[in-house]
Amino acid sequence: KMMRAFVPGLKTLGVIYTSSDDSATTEARKMITLAKQAGLKVKTYTIASSNDLNQTSLQMVAGHQVDAVFVPTDNTIAGAMTTLVKNTDAAKVPVFPTVDTMVADGGVAAESINQTKLGIMTGKMVAKILKGADPKSVPVDFTKAGELVVNKAQLDKLGLTLPRGYTDAKLVK
Repeated sequence: KMMRAFVPGLKTLGVIYTSSDDSATTEARKMITLAKQAGLKVKTYTIASSNDLNQTSLQMVAGHQVDAVFVPTDNTIAGAMTTLVKNTDAAKVPVFPTVDTMVADGGVAAESINQTKLGIMTGKMVAKILKGADPKSVPVDFTKAGELVVNKAQLDKLGLTLPRGYTDAKLVK
């Protein structure tokens, strides 16, 4: 829904992730299922390491094969986000990652987990254990809602506008 708000003509979604990253693979598969349910065509691209990102992302955007790109929570791609964004920007293809730092590095928007808040939650769990709590008794906590993050400079660069209903987003960069 969010990607279509930013890219109304979205028909084909590129999904790129690191094949050896179980978390990224799981998120990518979920997005592929959701995108197909929403009537989108999906093209999947995987990399084995950051060394593959330049060539794979160039292949992905060549000839406008995709209208937008989704990136799951993927540390390999996050570490090389500038490479991905350089190639997608040249083709005027917006990138929608899942993490606020990846939006700040050139993604357009994300319903993002807040990694700072996640770190604080984890720290509180660790503190309970360090104070003597049995690790088995410390419940795992989850974030229940994301935070809408938009890169206004990236919107401008790609000629996109902030859609109605997204004006309360946290703007980065």
